[in-house]
Formats: sequence, structure tokens, C-alpha cells
Amino acid sequence: MTTFQFAAGIIIGLANAYMILVFLSAAATWLPYSAQVKFRTAINFIGSITGPLLNFVKRIFPAQMGNVDLSPAIAILLIYIGRMALLKLAAVLLLPGA
Repeated sequence: MTTFQFAAGIIIGLANAYMILVFLSAAATWLPYSAQVKFRTAINFIGSITGPLLNFVKRIFPAQMGNVDLSPAIAILLIYIGRMALLKLAAVLLLPGA
């Protein structure tokens, strides 16, 4: 395993984890207030990690359908596209002629 493969694997794993955190951040807004109070520490932690990306997406793509904020879906899509681009770059660099 080359250093680039190792680094690409770590970056892809972090991208997957971040997508899960964005999903959990969006899902937390649908919890009843009593559950939000119960899990306040975890929700605040996830919000502090995902907040910068979601705020950036909200500024660039102000997408809403009624009261539903679509920025988490757009953020997950952007992370997925970035991950796929990294995989394609790794394939081109590591497997010439593929």
C-alpha cells in the first residue's frame, strides 16, 4: 500500500463519517423538544462540527421547500461528489491506463 492509498483511505473514511454527522444533525432537528434537551450535549457537538459546512451551503445555495431546509442534502451531495472525485483521481494516479 502506498502512502497515497493510505491517505486516500483516511480521507474517504473521514468523508463518510462527516456525511453521517450531517445526517444526524439534520435528523436532530426533527426530535421532540424533550429529546433535544436530553441529548443537548451530543447535538451541540455535532452542530459545532457540521455547522461551518452547512452555513456555507446555506449562503451559496439558499434552498428551502417551505419550512424544510435542504442544505444538509446539498452538503451530503457535495461531500459525495468530492469523495468520488478523490476515488477517480486515485484510480488515475495508481492505475495508469484504467
